[in-house]
Amino acid sequence: KRRNSSLDMSLRLSHTVLLLLLLLRTAEGGHNRSEVVTGAWNASVQESSSHMVVKEGSSALIQCNVTGVHGDVKWFNSRGALLDEEAGEKWQIPEKGILNITAVSFEDRGRYTCVASSGAGVTTNYTVTLRVAYTDSGLGLYFVIVCLAAFAVTMVLNVARLFGKLFWKNEKKKNPLKTIPCALTPSPWKRGEVKAFENADSK
Repeated sequence: KRRNSSLDMSLRLSHTVLLLLLLLRTAEGGHNRSEVVTGAWNASVQESSSHMVVKEGSSALIQCNVTGVHGDVKWFNSRGALLDEEAGEKWQIPEKGILNITAVSFEDRGRYTCVASSGAGVTTNYTVTLRVAYTDSGLGLYFVIVCLAAFAVTMVLNVARLFGKLFWKNEKKKNPLKTIPCALTPSPWKRGEVKAFENADSK
């Protein structure tokens, strides 16, 4: 029985540790709040041929990297909405089909597609995936504190349960009569016995 209790406790501890690691990983992901962040920031924006990583609050310049000479360039977001200067001051297309997003927020992440058409009727599409990194948050530390507190409470409960089982076993060995439940002890005041006493008194 002691081996079973120790095995049960070790399994509970391993499950608790795995849960703690999973929560820490989730907290780290919520702290960064970016899908993929690669490399170090030498500037406010990192750009590649297919994706960009931008800090939240900075501005982003997205180029329509298409070959050939194209006069008309239109930009669409991931929801299919047309982006132009009439949509607000946040979306600007200054020159050569470059999309300027001022004060990038986390909701601006997603795919941006430019559609460029030439005078010959040739249309070219180019898609850039914008990823936003959020680095100024206390949620990560909050989740870490909650995980550590939950782990400490679980450890204390497991240790208290183990010591309680050991103490109960020792008490059973020392005083086996005291461990008999009250429901199993015979009671003289049952209905049949009370009727027998009443009949004896009447006689």
